[in-house]
Amino acid sequence: ALALRTVSRHDPRRFTLRVLNALLGECVSSRLFVRLREDHALAYDIHSAVSFFADGGDLAIYAGTEPDKLEKVLTLIVKELHTLATRPPSLAEVRRARDYAIGQFDLALEGTEARMTWLSEQLLGYGQLTPAETTRQHLAAITPRQISTTLAACLQASQPVLALVTPQKLSPAMLTNALARLG
Repeated sequence: ALALRTVSRHDPRRFTLRVLNALLGECVSSRLFVRLREDHALAYDIHSAVSFFADGGDLAIYAGTEPDKLEKVLTLIVKELHTLATRPPSLAEVRRARDYAIGQFDLALEGTEARMTWLSEQLLGYGQLTPAETTRQHLAAITPRQISTTLAACLQASQPVLALVTPQKLSPAMLTNALARLG
């Protein structure tokens, strides 16, 4: 797992990070899934997730791979993050990610219990009820440039954190070199 500190639930960039997550690794059409699993057969599982709390958040990328493929997997993940931070994705790719994020949001509110949980999170987390349509509008307004600038800001503001579970001893230099490319 590779994680970056991001923004809190109160920062408007959380909507950008939500769309970035859909584009990067949340689904089977995401960049990481296609490149690492489908194109290179390097990971049997690869996905990303975002979390937002009162004082900060995170973007975490999880990969399941063989120990001998770890360096290549880590290198490709870092390369993808660097590419997204320095070159905005295409508008078509962002549209697909926005549509996916909005669709997931809508599906998450389908059940009565889920909707009540969302409403209580609105009250407890923000002190007010924000209409679901407002969230949809925020997600729909995200641009390719916002994705790049938000990711670049998160990469610049925090050191990435890497957690590994492996039966093999790994070279600290290899890990340090791979992560240094994010800077």
